[in-house]
Amino acid sequence: MDSEDESSTSDMADWKMRLAKDRVTVYNIGRHAAFLRESSEQLAGIRTSKRATRQQLLGLLDERQAHEAGLLRNLSDYFGPSFTTSYPTKHSSKAEEVFSTPELFELIVTNLQPRDIFIVQQVSKNINDTIKQSGRIQRFIGHRADPNAYFSSPVSNSHWAYSESLPVCCPQHERSPYMFSIPGRHFSIPGPDELSINVSFDLRKPKLSGIGRACRSMLVCQPPVTELTAHVECCNGHGPRFPRHPTPPAERLPKPIRRETGITVGDVVDAAIELIEEHQTCPWASEYQHDEFGRVKVSPSFKGRLKLRPDDPALQAQARALAKAETWNQRDEANRRRMTAYINAKMSAFNAGQPIPTLQEFEAANATSSG
Repeated sequence: MDSEDESSTSDMADWKMRLAKDRVTVYNIGRHAAFLRESSEQLAGIRTSKRATRQQLLGLLDERQAHEAGLLRNLSDYFGPSFTTSYPTKHSSKAEEVFSTPELFELIVTNLQPRDIFIVQQVSKNINDTIKQSGRIQRFIGHRADPNAYFSSPVSNSHWAYSESLPVCCPQHERSPYMFSIPGRHFSIPGPDELSINVSFDLRKPKLSGIGRACRSMLVCQPPVTELTAHVECCNGHGPRFPRHPTPPAERLPKPIRRETGITVGDVVDAAIELIEEHQTCPWASEYQHDEFGRVKVSPSFKGRLKLRPDDPALQAQARALAKAETWNQRDEANRRRMTAYINAKMSAFNAGQPIPTLQEFEAANATSSG
């Protein structure tokens, strides 16, 4: 075989080898791309799942990172070295430039829920450091006190509220007229610069294993509340007590939570667990407060007052609720007086052996006599 034939055979072998290599590269490109597409759906499922664990999330993120690197490597192999300069990688992308600018990063992140920020914090060391070093973000997620802030709560009006991952809630419906429709039922009337808050603990979902250090360290609200009174229905709750049902002694009543630096979610969780354990056999519980096994159904709540800036929107919402509640109370009081008079008229007619009038007849007679 002459040198020309040898060269042709060698070229053919090289071409076949390159073709086989390209096939493997194309296969790997498809494999990496398919995983990234499918894992996006898995990530969405993990975020909405009540059973997903932190380990599952971190494991999937690690796999995605490996497949992203593999995809870029195989694309570079297939299209040549020019690919890396023609297509930005994660280190040179515009997204990385944005995340590397603290002001822009803060602007984006503070539009997320606190739980989402804790997830974002796990993406990379750079993002984790940026979040921890940002005073604005730390105040937003309740890891740093902000005495001059407008009222906000990381466990209010969020997908965390009454969830299995965090059974603590400071609901916004406390600013509704219902809360003040019966004075003293839920709160005494607050001062003009005071906000009434109610932190609830849902006994139905007390799975505390998912509450990590970051969540426990969150302040219940901003500005920080420093004192919350504790309530359980069996001893000092707002539910009705049956006549002649014994009232517990003062030393038996739940102790308030006090923290000069601000009460955290962890403080509320620890106090709630202690109350649940202490009151499950409470002798002062009414019949309806027991379950079928004789255990007392304990759902602790914590109430307090918070002084705010006069222009705080939460105070304005509370003022509107108080005004509407006052209107309801006046209406209800007028209706009670009306019905009391009618009941007395019915009883008088009954005792006199006369026909009992309808409400319309009674009011028509009154109108005639007063006219």
